[in-house]
Amino acid sequence: MKKTAKWILGIMLLLFVGSLFISNKFNSEQSIWVNAPVKIVFEQANTLKNWEKWSPWAKMDPTMTVVYNEIPSGKGAAFSWIGENPNVGKGSMTITNSIPEGLIAYYMSFDGAGEGTSTHRFENAGDSVKVIWSFESDLGYNPIAKYMTKIMSGMMEETFMNGLKNFKTTAEQEAISLAPSDKIEIEEKALNTPIYFLAIKTKATASTVSQELGKCYGMIVEEIKKQALNISTSAAPFATYYAFNNANFEFDAAIPTDKPGKSNGTIFSGQLPAGKYLVAHYYGAYEFTSLGHDAVKLYGAQKNLTFKGAPSEMYLTDPMTEKDTAKWLTDIYYSLQDN
Repeated sequence: MKKTAKWILGIMLLLFVGSLFISNKFNSEQSIWVNAPVKIVFEQANTLKNWEKWSPWAKMDPTMTVVYNEIPSGKGAAFSWIGENPNVGKGSMTITNSIPEGLIAYYMSFDGAGEGTSTHRFENAGDSVKVIWSFESDLGYNPIAKYMTKIMSGMMEETFMNGLKNFKTTAEQEAISLAPSDKIEIEEKALNTPIYFLAIKTKATASTVSQELGKCYGMIVEEIKKQALNISTSAAPFATYYAFNNANFEFDAAIPTDKPGKSNGTIFSGQLPAGKYLVAHYYGAYEFTSLGHDAVKLYGAQKNLTFKGAPSEMYLTDPMTEKDTAKWLTDIYYSLQDN
């Protein structure tokens, strides 16, 4: 018995000493490329209810109970879960940081099984987004946890990759459902008179540009009233874009007026000059207006036309009254150089 006890004690001591050479930190990271606009990709993770569509644990246990807090997305959003599948268990997750189109960080607590931090990072590359999903946990000095984590690391990597594959499918399907289905019409158009406007120069990201436009339009409408102007009925609210990609937008948010106005602080007066324009009539969600810009550029190249100045998007449909994105009409204006 003494020999057996010594043998067992020796093995335990050996395992303990061996565990000292295993890092206290457990890390796992997987990535995948998603062919969809970064705004759509980002919201798959940032809005927690979207996790039901792609989470690998939701696939493992369809009967899992999930309870959300009152914040639907972004920093502070959280949910807790209880699953019957032992690989799902129960716990909670909270978004601790959310940087639009860049990073989402989470704190995760697993009842009876420790805690950890996780991130989704997004690297935008034009028409595709690289999604990097990582997880880290501090194992402390528990030798059993260290050895178990070594054994389970392969399973964790497989689970993350399955989740990312589901994530990719979900985001790409949503992108397809929002993409415009009708052909984009191109028109060579002459403005015989200028379009006067009041505008605000501003910046935004792809996920905040709509909110920024709404905020600026509200300020401009108040200024139009102060100056005793009228909103023009011959044109619609628009934005002139000086820099636009999925990470950064620099633009003038403008509302047309019936006559020239006056600049006042951050609000300035201006005009779209009379002249020749190439106009794309685009129907679809705002996330895909780049297709209209691409169509204009292609048409211009085929006709040997030269553009001047920054392009403008004129928003002819009120999204508050028309919920079907397929019916949203945006006219995209490119000013033509006289040949």
